[in-house]
Amino acid sequence: MNRIKHVLRIASEKPPVVEFDSSSGAIYVRFSKKPVLKTLERDADALIVTVDVDKAGGVVGIEAIGFDEFSLSGILRMAKVRADNVDFAKARFRGTPKFTEGETVLE
Repeated sequence: MNRIKHVLRIASEKPPVVEFDSSSGAIYVRFSKKPVLKTLERDADALIVTVDVDKAGGVVGIEAIGFDEFSLSGILRMAKVRADNVDFAKARFRGTPKFTEGETVLE
């Protein structure tokens, strides 16, 4: 993973889909369904925060692991991502599906 320090910006105004798994403390804030070209690691103390970007450098999503509770503004701040034009009041939230051992997931 690449470690970078500069701030990324969300160009779209589309609200994200927030996927979370409370058993592992993992959150994924999805801004796009575009394919991920690379994942950028962010410095976030004892937590893991990464940003997935597409081939144009646009933010596909932010992954955060190790949370007992979270706020979207806090995740954006730790990921060093600005989303000034996004209405987070319209964000959709969903839990991640539970899978059994040996089960295959197809998207």
